[in-house]
Amino acid sequence: MSFDFSSFNPAENLDSSFDVLPAGDYLVVVIEASVKKTKEGTGEYLAITMEVIDGEYLGRRIWHNIMLVHPNEAAVQIGKRHLAELCISAGLNRLTSELDLINRTALVAIKVAKRDDGTLRNEVRSYKKIGHTPISSSDEIPF
Repeated sequence: MSFDFSSFNPAENLDSSFDVLPAGDYLVVVIEASVKKTKEGTGEYLAITMEVIDGEYLGRRIWHNIMLVHPNEAAVQIGKRHLAELCISAGLNRLTSELDLINRTALVAIKVAKRDDGTLRNEVRSYKKIGHTPISSSDEIPF
């Protein structure tokens, strides 16, 4: 087997699909959703994979782990808020299974955060009603 790399320019062929997305709002579709155990085995979280379906970043993915069960009650409360926002954004009044989220569209607000090692990553700030209307506390919570 032989390959000719003489015309290959790595600077032109960089895969930027894992670069962080700029902070902002993105229209997404949920493509994966599954409940998983935490590494410590003391809790559970909902692992969500979303794909951007509009704009310059079409096809890029955003991941979000939503804490469902954990010894830290504050983490669970944040998880419940994110799950409620996601369901409302996706037009779900009731969630009976994580599979109900598959193929649902939502509007997600992300920010850029710095890891301890200095690298950047995207982090979900919130979910919004499609049409950029913020979700209020008076909206029906789906659970």
